[in-house]
Amino acid sequence: MTGPTILFAGGGTGGHLFPGIAVAEEVRRRHPDARIVFSGSEREVERRILESHGYAHRPLPVEPSTTLRSNPLKFLYRYWLSTLDARRLLDEIAPRVVVGLGGFASVPIVRTAASSRHPVVLLEQNTVPGRATRWLASRASVVCTSFDQTEAILPKGVTVEVTGNPVRRHIAECPANAERRDHGEPTLLVLGGSQGATAVNDAVLATLPMVPPLAGWRVVHQTGHRDLDRIRSAYTSLGVNAVVEPFFDDLLPHYRTATCCITRAGATSLAELACVGTPFITIPYPGSIHDHQLRNAEFYRDHADQPVVAQSSSADVTAGTLARELERLVDGPTEERESRRDRLRRLARPDAAARVADVIERVRWP
Repeated sequence: MTGPTILFAGGGTGGHLFPGIAVAEEVRRRHPDARIVFSGSEREVERRILESHGYAHRPLPVEPSTTLRSNPLKFLYRYWLSTLDARRLLDEIAPRVVVGLGGFASVPIVRTAASSRHPVVLLEQNTVPGRATRWLASRASVVCTSFDQTEAILPKGVTVEVTGNPVRRHIAECPANAERRDHGEPTLLVLGGSQGATAVNDAVLATLPMVPPLAGWRVVHQTGHRDLDRIRSAYTSLGVNAVVEPFFDDLLPHYRTATCCITRAGATSLAELACVGTPFITIPYPGSIHDHQLRNAEFYRDHADQPVVAQSSSADVTAGTLARELERLVDGPTEERESRRDRLRRLARPDAAARVADVIERVRWP
């Protein structure tokens, strides 16, 4: 007898995919014969992430919601094609549950699944729910949120469980075994998200010469593909010992060795950093829908004293503020960094994937 088939819908970025992968890992741990299928966009980063984790990927020709304004005919045509593909996929694999991961890539599958009476569980990573979650929440059996305050923003009558943001098992279990390395080579980790962020890249390069305590530090920098060569050359010119890659398939070794991190405020990155207890400074993406990155960052600022730096139109202005926060963070006593780590760990929810798996196991169509 084969195990359950679970279809994870959505993707496009690591921030949406990694929580789904964390839940898939937990489902497989409980049900080794479970069939796990991911369906989302045609983005290369999505295909590569899922391939590296060994999961089947069934892409749909869906366009991002921003295309609706720039090219509405293309958007509607490809959404129609995606809905047809979604119906065929659901008929083919007959999933026990459909798990929506957020992002517009999840919409064709989730809407089609709900209309054909498949149980639907939605994951919302951010403090402020995204468009997909807002549109689909009333069709879901349960919405699993990462933050307590999210429920108040969702439509009334929606069933909500606050599970936390699922983090992959090897990261969730890290604090029990992690060895902090402040006594070794100090390291600055820089993350602009799975696709990089030019504004973050430029601000960091402008900041480094402003912070004398960073002299002799090692930098580990995820740049995205577009800026890779330029950022590598800049570090060489600055004489900085840097590991620069467009994307890191496994960030855990870098989380563990980082003295601190500069990052966008994607909910999944912050949840992972909290699990490991790596202090961070956020530069929220100012164009995020409903300012959700800023709200994510403010949560960790207010509850764990992790600084927030606003992105200016000028990299030098951003760098000036970043330099002040970075110097305060890295030039303070080790005891202060340990206190920040402890406060972060107290916010972490390493059991989030297990709690979502519990929901999946018990959910039924209402």
